Amino acid sequence: MTKLTAALANLAPWCAPAPTAWIVAVSTMRHLAWPWYVALVAALTIELLGLSASVLALEFYSFNSQKRKDDPAAPFAAALGLLVAYIVTAILLTVALDIVPVLARYAPAIFPLLSLAAFVILAMRQDHAARVATIAADKAADKAQRAKRKADGLLAKQQAPAAIVATKSPAEKPDWRKLPAEDRQLIRDMTPKQVAKQYAVKERTARGWVVAARRNGHVKEVTE
Repeated sequence: MTKLTAALANLAPWCAPAPTAWIVAVSTMRHLAWPWYVALVAALTIELLGLSASVLALEFYSFNSQKRKDDPAAPFAAALGLLVAYIVTAILLTVALDIVPVLARYAPAIFPLLSLAAFVILAMRQDHAARVATIAADKAADKAQRAKRKADGLLAKQQAPAAIVATKSPAEKPDWRKLPAEDRQLIRDMTPKQVAKQYAVKERTARGWVVAARRNGHVKEVTE
C-alpha cells in the first residue's frame, strides 16, 4: 500500500459524514426555516454526536472483550442505544421530513434530546476513564503483592540453609552432662530409640546415655 493510498484510506471516513450533514442542514433550512448558520451548527452537532457514540460503543465493546473476569463491565448496551438514537435522528431530518412534512412541527423536540445524549456521552466517558484507572491500580497492587511474595520466598530459601546449620550447631546439641537429674532418671527406663527421638540425638549417643543412666553415673559424650 502506497502512502497516497494510505492517506486516502484515512481521509475517506472523515469525508463520509459530509453529505449527511449537508442534507440535514438543507432540511432544517427548508422545513424549519432556520438560518443557514444555525442549520450548519445543527448538522455538525448531529454528525459529531454520531461519531462520539460510534467511538464510545467500539471502545466499550473492545474493553469488555479484553477485561478480566472480575473487572466491572463497560455499559456497551447504553452506548449502542445512543448510536441507534443518532441513526434515527439522521433519518428523520434527512428523509422523513420530505416524506411527511407535518413532522416539522415535532422535529425541534429532537434537539433537547440530542443535548441530553451529549451530556450522557460525556458522563459515560468520564465514568469509563475512572473504571480503567481503578482497574490499572488494582493490577499494579496485585503485581506488587506477587513481587513481594516472590521476594519473601527467595529470602526464605536463602535463610533456610543457615537455619539448618544453626540447629546443628554443637552449642545447641544436647549434652548428657547438662541434663537435669529428672531427665537422667527418665532415660534409665527408656529405650535408645525413645531417647534418640526425644532428645534429637543419634541412636549411638542414646545408647551411651541409657547405659550411663542405668549405672547411675556419667558417660563420655559421644559426638554425632
